[in-house]
Amino acid sequence: MLTRNTLGAIALGLSIVTPALAQTVDLTPTLEPGEPMRYGTEQRASQSQTGEAEGGMQLPEQKQTMSETSEFTIQVTAIDEESGNANVEVVYHVLKVDLEQGPMKLAYDSTLAAGEQAPNMLSSQLSGLVGKPIILSVSPMGKILSVDSSAVPQNQIVATFASEAQARGRFGAIFSTRHPSGTADVGDSWTHVEELDELAPGMAMTASLTYTLSASDDGEAHVEVDGDISSNNPAGGMMMLDSAEVEGKVVWDSEAGLATQVVGAQNFVMKLNQPGVTMTITAETKSKTARLDK
Repeated sequence: MLTRNTLGAIALGLSIVTPALAQTVDLTPTLEPGEPMRYGTEQRASQSQTGEAEGGMQLPEQKQTMSETSEFTIQVTAIDEESGNANVEVVYHVLKVDLEQGPMKLAYDSTLAAGEQAPNMLSSQLSGLVGKPIILSVSPMGKILSVDSSAVPQNQIVATFASEAQARGRFGAIFSTRHPSGTADVGDSWTHVEELDELAPGMAMTASLTYTLSASDDGEAHVEVDGDISSNNPAGGMMMLDSAEVEGKVVWDSEAGLATQVVGAQNFVMKLNQPGVTMTITAETKSKTARLDK
């Protein structure tokens, strides 16, 4: 900002530059026992698989899409006095999932009355998830340390909601922007590197994500996320990561000490080499989680 000292400017014709003060934002989580906080998620995931056999023969494309609308509560139930870690209970109250794979179409809607839900693989596996607690242990800086999903059914579809890796991915950004100190100035950037598992069987991956505090207004901080994922697989592995990109945005409520909105998009391209066949798998996921009671 340019200001003029009246006497100095008239006498010397000079402008004095006064630097704007940096706006410091508190990004530390507030984890205290209290009432449940309600969130909602909308997510759509799609995957296509193409292949080529020996001799150049193209295999039929296979497609799968899965959409989700859910509502869940997050409640801090206790704080460990020694470590400061929070015991956090996550409970799904509404869950709607549609799965389409080729000619197969399946749906589950937890809001339907008994007898209205058509029995299928989704309904039989997901019905036991609603209303059951998933217990998170969360550090004072918002890192999810452990996940206890023993109260929910243990099956492949529920695992996409409640396994340790999936729970970290679904709920982690609500508790933390992964800033090392917890305070940042508008314009600051920081990088978080994390080892990933469960994204693909037998494939070790590393995510490198850059966070940028782009703006802060009325207690809401806007954090942009951009990064990529690399594979640590040794040469010769059957499944190889070709490319992976991640982007998103977090709206952080500095007063509440939690995110009120998390938007994300992920794009993966993987190669699967099998005897006589090379497969290309393309996967895209877009999601939005927002607080509903604020």
